[in-house]
Amino acid sequence: MKDSKRQLREYLISINGDCNVEIPSWLEVCHNAVVREKAIYTIINQLQKRSESNNYIGFLWAPSLLEGQIKDSLAMFQTTEF
Repeated sequence: MKDSKRQLREYLISINGDCNVEIPSWLEVCHNAVVREKAIYTIINQLQKRSESNNYIGFLWAPSLLEGQIKDSLAMFQTTEF
């Protein structure tokens, strides 16, 4: 039992890397990817389908300073409304 705990500890240290280095560890990279993916699916599940069309309605919060930049970025999509 002690041997397997030691092996697990060594394995986790080997994939996690040195915490004193600026380079993120593999576990941190995977954790961030999972968190981002979960956030995306959570938002997708909150979208509401418009009746009789393939469009979905979603709400977005952003700082008012970025409103113009967001409108310009989404202007190419015909179904985007503000």
